Amino acid sequence: MQLNVTKTNLQKTLSAVSRAVSSKPTIDVLRNIALEAKKGSLRVTATDLELSISTYVGVDLIVPGATTVLAKTFIEFVSLLPEGNISLTLENNELKVETDKIKSKFATIPYEEFPELPQVNETCELIFKVEKNVFIQAIDKTTFAADRSGISQPVFSGILFEKSHGNINLVSTDRYRLSRYSLHLDQPSKFETLPVIPYIALEHVARLCADSEDDYVEAFLINKNNQVLFKSGRIEITTSLIDGEFPNYQAFMPQNTVCTYKILVRDFVDAVKLSNVFAKTEDSIKVVIKKNLSTDHILLSSKVSEVGEYQSELKVEIIKEEENIEVNFSPKKILDVLARVSTEYVYLDIVVHPRTEHRMAIFREEGNDNFLHLLTPLVGA
Repeated sequence: MQLNVTKTNLQKTLSAVSRAVSSKPTIDVLRNIALEAKKGSLRVTATDLELSISTYVGVDLIVPGATTVLAKTFIEFVSLLPEGNISLTLENNELKVETDKIKSKFATIPYEEFPELPQVNETCELIFKVEKNVFIQAIDKTTFAADRSGISQPVFSGILFEKSHGNINLVSTDRYRLSRYSLHLDQPSKFETLPVIPYIALEHVARLCADSEDDYVEAFLINKNNQVLFKSGRIEITTSLIDGEFPNYQAFMPQNTVCTYKILVRDFVDAVKLSNVFAKTEDSIKVVIKKNLSTDHILLSSKVSEVGEYQSELKVEIIKEEENIEVNFSPKKILDVLARVSTEYVYLDIVVHPRTEHRMAIFREEGNDNFLHLLTPLVGA
């Protein structure tokens, strides 16, 4: 293998795959990244066997070939090289990395020892194709609500892809909150049963596809339905699916709305942040939202006996108000969802749990029916 490539292009490609390098490899070659040079490009791949990231960069190819090299050292070394052209030459199981004034050699492991990873071909089944920016938004508005503790059932760390009237819903829950975003497809998916995908894999998809030159993301089902491959432009990301049955969240979706308020997001965020100054000192402290005597305000308050207390009136537009309410919520979780609201106003619905009759909150964006976030109260606090 022999080629020339610019430092800028190589570094960008190495950075893209770096997060898939195994931190606790079961075999030595998983510490490495794979380099495959052919047809005027260098394909760079990393994997931990659960997540794989592959992309390629255009090069001045002299001799095709392939090898693997220790990821951490190679990536750091390339990042410190001066701008300009870099020469890569595989010779006697060593990778020579040279510039005009710098010469170095890296030990390698044969390319044949690197796991064979799937690529898009005629055996892959297309699940869906969607606009890149829409998919990135859907990921941002759902993955934050997945369980990140690592102590719950694995299925709660995944995002359900649910078929709905020819479109696809992305659904996440950590059992205390739930986010759902509806993707509208140009062509309905032919699959009746769709996978549960790890949230961390989808966050990699969003990060990498944001820089893709393609305007679309495609998702393919591969390897007898136990992996999904996402492709956008030069980027291919493969992830294993999560085993287990996602809970039937529809059975717990409220049908009865007792109050609806339209609130300026900026004012809502400011009020909750002030409340959180007190509330964050103890996990059990929360924001209280209740009807005020004023016709166009709700009251937000928090109290810690050792610290003090806070109270603020928040101006709202009352769309519906059927009862006096007093509901306790985590300020952090409110701020989490408000950070994902992309409209100037947000709708806050106070709804009734179909079984417990607890009051819960639903957040909706103004003029966007695709996004919904359900937040359960802090009961008994």
